[in-house]
Amino acid sequence: MTEQPSTLAIVGGGPRAVYALEALARRAADRRLPVRIDVYEPRPQLGTGMAYAPDQPAWVSLNIPDHALHAGRVHTGAALVDSPLVGPFAAEPVLADRPDHYPPRAAAGRYLTDLAERAIDALAPSTVRHLRHRVRRVEPTGPGTGAGLQVHTSEGATGYDAVLLVTGHADAWPGLDLPAGIPALRVFPVADLVATAERRRPGHVQVRGAHLSAIDAVLALTQGLGGRFVPAAAAPHDPDPLHYHPGEIDPRLTLTSRTGRLMHAKTDAAVLRRYRSEEAAAPFLPEISTTAELPVLLDRIAAAILTQARRTWQPSCAVIGPEQIHPVWTTLTGPEQGDPGAVLRLSLAHARGTAVPDETWALGQAWRHAYAALVERQRTVAEQVCRDGAAAGPPLGWPDYPHLVTGLDRLAFGPPPGNVAKLLALVDSGRLQLRRTTDPPEEPPDLVVDAVSAPPGLPRGDELWEQLLADGLVQVGPTGRGILTDAAGACLGADGSANGLAAVGRMTEDHVIGTDTLLRSMHPELELWADRLLAHPRP
Repeated sequence: MTEQPSTLAIVGGGPRAVYALEALARRAADRRLPVRIDVYEPRPQLGTGMAYAPDQPAWVSLNIPDHALHAGRVHTGAALVDSPLVGPFAAEPVLADRPDHYPPRAAAGRYLTDLAERAIDALAPSTVRHLRHRVRRVEPTGPGTGAGLQVHTSEGATGYDAVLLVTGHADAWPGLDLPAGIPALRVFPVADLVATAERRRPGHVQVRGAHLSAIDAVLALTQGLGGRFVPAAAAPHDPDPLHYHPGEIDPRLTLTSRTGRLMHAKTDAAVLRRYRSEEAAAPFLPEISTTAELPVLLDRIAAAILTQARRTWQPSCAVIGPEQIHPVWTTLTGPEQGDPGAVLRLSLAHARGTAVPDETWALGQAWRHAYAALVERQRTVAEQVCRDGAAAGPPLGWPDYPHLVTGLDRLAFGPPPGNVAKLLALVDSGRLQLRRTTDPPEEPPDLVVDAVSAPPGLPRGDELWEQLLADGLVQVGPTGRGILTDAAGACLGADGSANGLAAVGRMTEDHVIGTDTLLRSMHPELELWADRLLAHPRP
């Protein structure tokens, strides 16, 4: 971009839109800002989307502990810096032996809306408008019309010099496949799900999906309907079990997924500190940028982590070899062969440090500790594609990545231990069954809750994104999912050239990895975008 843009459109109003505003505001002192910035977001608040709405119940929680949530810790492309506009979510220091606390999504939403207000104030005298319209089309303007891109809504078209797309999760997609003849709805807004259950009083509800939003749905249909989880008598490997007391409306629940595999409980940071797992992984991390055998390296990291952890239990434990880890890879895909409740229960014991860790746990922690370095490696790969015109290959140069990543994420980035304890209390009470989608339920459901998230990448079926693809303004990478962008988020059109559009987030997944996060410490795209957009200093 050679000329300073005077008008900017940001399409989407979730967390990344706020981060974009904050990145511009941080440069306001010495850079010329656009005169007008329009944020297109149909919802009433900026920063939250449906997932972080500030009016949600407190039991709808993040899977990021409070001490890790810091919207102002920013990867600039060269270093990590802390923004003066926002501090960490939790101001208190982390206690070495304290279990992680996972904050409500609503609290995170308030944190983000406060940042939005601060950023907008800091952008003055630029005008920032929140336009509650859904964008249907973006296209280049004709010659002689001034602004380079036209943004179309039901209210008409407006011209802009630059457009940033941060549209986040799709609400629907062609594979949604809700059943016919049975009332069906999505998880968010949670208040709507609870209100529907209160009105219909279903006897049996099927929750489709096995990731974090499926757990939110289960809690909406239990705690949201007046049920209570209370401490129960301690059990082997579980010093803090729960017992469930139902409310007046007490539906039976069936949680179904394609494979029957559930996400493992996320291991507390206090447990990882006790096991010194970060110390065990650290010597291997520099190899991530160059190795041609990522699975072999991950086996070695996992073996080192497991050796260190088991020596916490038994100091004379022999060294674990990578060959002992490798069989876990065969369990990452395909249907669950064991009892999913028993697998979930063991994962909770591992997460809380009350059972001797095993090879599966170790591979998950290897993935967790290596993740930032893996994201950085893929950034280097993607930059080479854009800079040298090299053919785009699979993420990380690893052909098996697309079909293994979901299994690795399932082991490393699962739900808070407290939520897993609630699921197990429901299983123990007989109110929750865990099944594969292909296994018919014992009785037909009265209500279906679809908790399957839209897949990452270009949102298929979305009017705006399908138009951008058809018009050649974006192109999809070799995995068929994410669109191609340069290091600063500029979209590469069908001819490989930039066109004034930029995109950051889930729509780029595979070309950029790890995009589904609130954290800013791994991805510098928005910082580099802001640098490029505001290339001209103040006069």
